[in-house]
Amino acid sequence: MKKSSWPLLYAPLLSAFGVAACATYSFKSPEAVYGSRALLNSGSTSAPVSDQFTITAAGDLYAVVTSSGFAKELARYNCGETVPKLTYTVALWSAEPSRPRRIQIAHDSELSPVGKTRCMLYGFEYQVAKAVTHLDPATPKAPAAGTFAADQRQRSLIEPSCNCAQRDSGTGWVTFPNSQ
Repeated sequence: MKKSSWPLLYAPLLSAFGVAACATYSFKSPEAVYGSRALLNSGSTSAPVSDQFTITAAGDLYAVVTSSGFAKELARYNCGETVPKLTYTVALWSAEPSRPRRIQIAHDSELSPVGKTRCMLYGFEYQVAKAVTHLDPATPKAPAAGTFAADQRQRSLIEPSCNCAQRDSGTGWVTFPNSQ
């Protein structure tokens, strides 16, 4: 049986591509992390913050999202069902050429934009946006109009309304009544 020689032929090309890819993309670490770094790769939301949003403010945000008051607010978006105990991580990220400076709030639960957790996810994003707005002393640089980041930021500042009677219907049971 003849051995294939393709690994020997393509190895230099793959090595060169790997070096170029590593040189092109840098993997930055966050400025600050509160909670487990392992959660940073799980479900999360992020919000742009100004250059005046401090590491201390990130710690204050962590205190907010891990408080019993925050859990009570989330219960309003779960159709009377008990909110599962969530573990959070808050990370403050520096600006990058393609992304504004931002705060990431990761959680260990599968909150999804479809299904039973839809309203809780949007309620989570709304409560986080309220807390970030309260803690950030300046207005963050706005993402370009029409981009996903701009649309997400705009939507996150509007409180969702949950029609729990329609939750299992497969129809649009979460609305944003105060949107324009």
